[in-house]
Formats: sequence, structure tokens, C-alpha cells
Amino acid sequence: MSCSPPQRWCVQTGDTFRRALALTDAAGAPINLTTGYSFAGQIRATPCDPALVATFVLSIRAPATLGIVDVLLDATTTSALAPGSYAFDIVMSQAPGDERTLVQGFITVAPRVTR
Repeated sequence: MSCSPPQRWCVQTGDTFRRALALTDAAGAPINLTTGYSFAGQIRATPCDPALVATFVLSIRAPATLGIVDVLLDATTTSALAPGSYAFDIVMSQAPGDERTLVQGFITVAPRVTR
């Protein structure tokens, strides 16, 4: 399996950040996420940095048979982020030891102008 191409996401400080990941199998059909799946996503200054900057809130959208995972950073979380560029990834686990990186890349945090 090859790496997913790096994504470039952007959020303003104080904004709510949302994305939806539509998961499909090799035939293009939605993956049924009804049982056995979990998701984790983290943001760090660099991919190898041990310090965690933020954690995405990840949830399976109902109905789970559609294969959609909602990605969220709430306004409180983005308000606490210093402007800059950070590394992130989101990983799907189906069973212990069976993990797959769904998306990875960089998220830019830009300062909000309007107060």
C-alpha cells in the first residue's frame, strides 16, 4: 500500500474546522463502518515531534453504512493554536495491528482578522 498524497488544510484561529472523509473499498463502494472501526487523528509541529498540539474529534456519521467519518476541531481548540504550519494524520483501526493512514499532510493555522 502506498502513502496517501499529502493534503494541505487551513483553518483560522477561533473557527470551527470540519471535513468529511468518505471511505470506499477498491470497487468504489462505501465501507460499512457499523462495527469494529475506530479512528484517531493528531496534529504535531512536525511528524516526529513528541509533543501533541491538538487532537481531531472523529465520529462515524449515521448511517454507518455510508462510510463517512466526520473530522472536527472546535472553535475552542483552534483558538488555542498558535498561527503556523503543523503536520497531521488520521488513522483508521479495524483490529489491533490492522491500521491504515487515511489522510496525512499539513494544516496551516492563520490568525483571525475580525475580532
